[in-house]
Amino acid sequence: METVIFGPPGTGKTTTLIDIIKKSIQDGMDPTKIAFMSFSRKAATEARDRSAIELGLDIKQMLYFRTLHSLAFTWLGLESKKYLKVLIIMILVSLLA
Repeated sequence: METVIFGPPGTGKTTTLIDIIKKSIQDGMDPTKIAFMSFSRKAATEARDRSAIELGLDIKQMLYFRTLHSLAFTWLGLESKKYLKVLIIMILVSLLA
């Protein structure tokens, strides 16, 4: 099942998605198979922490409560630390040129 919710801050997006996750888990879905994508780290962490508390889950079970960028790196098999070093070097080279 895929659900996408758009809206401005404070409209209940996270609460709505946690309710959907709660129902899915009650219907037998494995929590490790649920992905919660957010644009910011703060929102992804908040959703993961709230879900853990409300659903009684261990944070280790929520493997895919991440940012869009983090999930993309993971699915592509990339290591962000490696590419961050390359990016910093490229920026320094361009500044020194």
